[in-house]
Amino acid sequence: MRVTLSHEHVLASFQPYAERQVHPLTYEQGEVVRVVRPYLDQVKKLGCRTFVDCTAVGLGRDARLLKRLSEETGLRFLTVTVTMPPSTRASCHPLCSPIQTMPLRNAGLMKRGTALMQREFVRA
Repeated sequence: MRVTLSHEHVLASFQPYAERQVHPLTYEQGEVVRVVRPYLDQVKKLGCRTFVDCTAVGLGRDARLLKRLSEETGLRFLTVTVTMPPSTRASCHPLCSPIQTMPLRNAGLMKRGTALMQREFVRA
């Protein structure tokens, strides 16, 4: 698998379960791809070949999105099969907004992450 990012999240939803049953939040897959793609291209350029997306089903795992990203970037995507019970979702990240795309909300963190990867793992 060569270099692997072993615990990542492309997209996560922290919307409370009861609220999601009545008014689920939505997102445009194309917009997520547009925002996430440059970061994935960069980590691939740094030697990453496998991306493990650990977003649980109850937190918004989107296998179609991951498949599209894999096809467009050439990265291998692995994902989980677990479902997060509604009772644990609310307490898991109380400060998070209902829907997050990692690079949209934490672009600085993702940018620092690729710099860290280059500094720690890529040798000239």
